[in-house]
Amino acid sequence: MRKISRRSFLKAATVACALTALTACGGGDESAAVSVAKDENGAYVDTLTITLGRFAEPSAAALFPEGQTFEDNAYTRYIESKLNVDLVDSFEAGGDAFTNQLATCVASGELPDIMTVISYDTFVEMVNNGLTYDMTDVYEEYASDYIKSLYDSYDGRCLSMATFDGRLMGIPGTNPDNSVPVLCWMRKDWLASTPTPTATCASRWMTSPLWPRPLWTPM
Repeated sequence: MRKISRRSFLKAATVACALTALTACGGGDESAAVSVAKDENGAYVDTLTITLGRFAEPSAAALFPEGQTFEDNAYTRYIESKLNVDLVDSFEAGGDAFTNQLATCVASGELPDIMTVISYDTFVEMVNNGLTYDMTDVYEEYASDYIKSLYDSYDGRCLSMATFDGRLMGIPGTNPDNSVPVLCWMRKDWLASTPTPTATCASRWMTSPLWPRPLWTPM
């Protein structure tokens, strides 16, 4: 199995993240990227291996169905079956452990292909030391119109944070409030006792008196 360069993967799918910034790590010879052949269904002929520095609390692994892990689960299997892309975790950590692991990687210059960067100061340090990949052309050519519309809705504030000397050096997160719920469970008997009609979409919850505060806050 041949490992194909991360540039080829990033050309295929620009990665956007909901909570924190993702950085494609570089610093090497970008011209060394090999050409990549695809079959008639768009899958890579040679397996594309991408390494990740995964931000995840170890305890969260218990939430997977039996036999599945962060690295091997229904989502990663789907990606592999459809695109022939193998996602391999260089490390998995959360909290202080992730911060320490990230600091070690930055200090050594040995980074996975893609990783989450929580600290903006660390991101700036990585850019200044040539440890990030220039995503400008990749984003412009391969990001979908929908992805671009999400960033455009912030009037440039998101992308400007990851832009240095006119070049986009990472994919920033677009969620201004990490405390918003991913899933919100409501007791049916409690809802039935309230005078407000049950909201069926996020926009109605945002204006509902049942919601304790605005769902979105300015960046």
